Amino acid sequence: MSKELPTVVAENFMTIAPDLTIKVVVLSNGQRVIPEEDMKQACAWLGVDLSSAEADVSFQEKSQ
Repeated sequence: MSKELPTVVAENFMTIAPDLTIKVVVLSNGQRVIPEEDMKQACAWLGVDLSSAEADVSFQEKSQ
């Protein structure tokens, strides 16, 4: 597995609804990522309360 962090290869905006547009970032490893502020904006638009949300700290990448 490569130790290099993925880099941004493209950025674009996706309109989900007439009044909701978010940024989507494509990484060099193929992953698509929505920046935190855009995700918060989308959740607020959907009426999702993020005040009790916690990060998933159980994820650990396997080392070789």
